[in-house]
Amino acid sequence: MKENSKFYKTIREETGLSEIKIDIIVKHQFAFLKRKMQEDGLQGVLLHGLGTFRARRGRIDFLIKKIIWRLRKKSGNELELKEKIRYLWAVRKNTYK
Repeated sequence: MKENSKFYKTIREETGLSEIKIDIIVKHQFAFLKRKMQEDGLQGVLLHGLGTFRARRGRIDFLIKKIIWRLRKKSGNELELKEKIRYLWAVRKNTYK
């Protein structure tokens, strides 16, 4: 909480909430964001007032390369891995035009 004291102070001045309530709200929002970003969909997450958060392009590229490596090594179900690559490529293409 100490490292965010300026952030909390600004919010407290604007809203009139205590720092404890602000801390609870902030931790809840980031826990929600973390949970949503870890889901398989890799969809963007909209937090009102903060914007849309989405997986980085480099992360998607890394996942694609990792699956290609597994395909070449023949570890795992080939059809399932190819389907994952198709999905990740579509996410990459639609998210980063």
